[in-house]
Amino acid sequence: MRRSKRARRSGLAFVRRLPEAEIRRKRTQDRWSVRDVVAHLVSCDEETIGRFRLIARGQADRIFWFESMADADRFNARTVARLRRLSLPALVRRMERSGADVVRWLLLLPSHHSPNDCRALSSLTIWVASGSSMEAAIRTVRVP
Repeated sequence: MRRSKRARRSGLAFVRRLPEAEIRRKRTQDRWSVRDVVAHLVSCDEETIGRFRLIARGQADRIFWFESMADADRFNARTVARLRRLSLPALVRRMERSGADVVRWLLLLPSHHSPNDCRALSSLTIWVASGSSMEAAIRTVRVP
């Protein structure tokens, strides 16, 4: 939990330090900018929150799990394109809110789950707790 909070704070601080021109510049092979990576991370947090809600309602069986990288690629293309319409300040606010919500949901989930809920929660908790350092993910786009 602490690592997840720390990773999100670090990622936000890093994005806030960058000049806007550096955030918008396309840098990766797939032509993603730092802004696109932030949109991707926000989308993942928001998807995780939706999954936590299903678990909390005892409906983990309704979670759509990516069956292939093609599913993940479609999710990324759709959600990053949708978030490109936001202004940069709005995207950063959404990053802050979604990161805090993921941590809050981890604390709110009921302690007793069905076996199906436990499997889903275990998969999500491993991903969220790893924190997959947001700053490290953002730095992969080679910001000077």
